[in-house]
Amino acid sequence: MEKAPVLVVTLCRFEHFKKCIESLRSNKDAVFTDLFIALDYPLYESHREGYEKISKYLETLDGFKSIEIIKRNENFGATKNLESGIDYLFSKYDFIIISEDDNEFSHNFLEYINKSRDHYSMDKSLFAICGYTYPIKLSIDNDVLDNFVKNKTFFSAWGFGIWKDKYYEAAKCKNINYINQFMINSSLKVMKSSLKNLYYLMRIIANQKEAIGSDIYFSLFFVTRNMYVLNPIVSKVRNIGWDGSGENCNYNELYSNQVIDDKCDFDLNGTGELLMNHYNYNLKKYYQLNFNQEMFALTSLMLCKLMGIPFFLKITHFYKSIKRKTNG
Repeated sequence: MEKAPVLVVTLCRFEHFKKCIESLRSNKDAVFTDLFIALDYPLYESHREGYEKISKYLETLDGFKSIEIIKRNENFGATKNLESGIDYLFSKYDFIIISEDDNEFSHNFLEYINKSRDHYSMDKSLFAICGYTYPIKLSIDNDVLDNFVKNKTFFSAWGFGIWKDKYYEAAKCKNINYINQFMINSSLKVMKSSLKNLYYLMRIIANQKEAIGSDIYFSLFFVTRNMYVLNPIVSKVRNIGWDGSGENCNYNELYSNQVIDDKCDFDLNGTGELLMNHYNYNLKKYYQLNFNQEMFALTSLMLCKLMGIPFFLKITHFYKSIKRKTNG
């Protein structure tokens, strides 16, 4: 079976981008992999130096089956650059690997994605294959052979593989009208999956804006469809964007210095189910909300269920206006 193509989106973070590409090139599957780079155009002069360095670096880049540079002639912005690149790849392929430029990969990341795709290609319950694993503590017995787990709680967008049909079905969750209907029909399923997912759902409804971040709307999608994603037991991705340089990331050493798999080869061991309950339980604990966030999520849900979304939005707007006057 053909190896999955990889899309990497970037603009001007040269050092991050170089680490990302060099780590991908260290994979033995790289020479069989088509690589696509979506290079956005600088919006500000401060972007220019990094952009030029990336352009020059790409001139001599090799080590992949093929390399195609999608070079923008105007600034698309992070979201449009990503989504346009995804649309382009899905016009050619049914399964792709997606990454931003601040992910650093294990030597066996590509093999993990490709072997998981091949093994689970007929499983309609599998939504996506995530390369990242959250820094949670797992109590693993010596007789547990599973080196991956079925995750039914959260999606991670830090380097993942996904099928075309599942991507576009889940992308509907970005639309606010869809989200409003989604809340009416599926909010209790969201709450059952985790209070964090419910919190994000209620924030989107309160703001009446599109869901930002595929990790949010993908999570909302797959947890309400009784689907799951795969995560390796040992992370195959380190997000180095948590050094404070990322658009949506501050500084967090836990992520930017996270230990990742150092093996060169990967084989699927086990069923992914032996640690499933333990993993999902600890994942919910890791992303536990504070008291105010819990109260917002639960109270908002109760108001929407009892009084309807329009009434909830009136209360939300009234509260925001009082808060602005108080702060002003």
